[in-house]
Amino acid sequence: MVTFLIVLLAVTLSWQDNSNDEKGFLIEKTISGNCSTGFVEIQRVGVNISLWADDLAHPGDCYRVAAFNDYGSSTYTNTAQVPVIVEPPPQPPPCVTKGKSKKCR
Repeated sequence: MVTFLIVLLAVTLSWQDNSNDEKGFLIEKTISGNCSTGFVEIQRVGVNISLWADDLAHPGDCYRVAAFNDYGSSTYTNTAQVPVIVEPPPQPPPCVTKGKSKKCR
């Protein structure tokens, strides 16, 4: 399982090392937004490392991780996506009372 923590514009990925014969882990990223296609390898980290930060992350980017050794790579972890934060629409101004009339938007 991959989890992440967003700090400013950086994303920290973490995963569980279930392998006992890896030479390292490969990290892949896609910016396609659908998290199912277009992954490319962006980094390899060494044995027993289970944490990595991407300071070039954007909302909607997706990541996955796999262990590798001389014989190939493991299946990928689940895919983790950087959340897209949607701001709520602005609220209309409150009602204004002038004399006996009340005007609301």
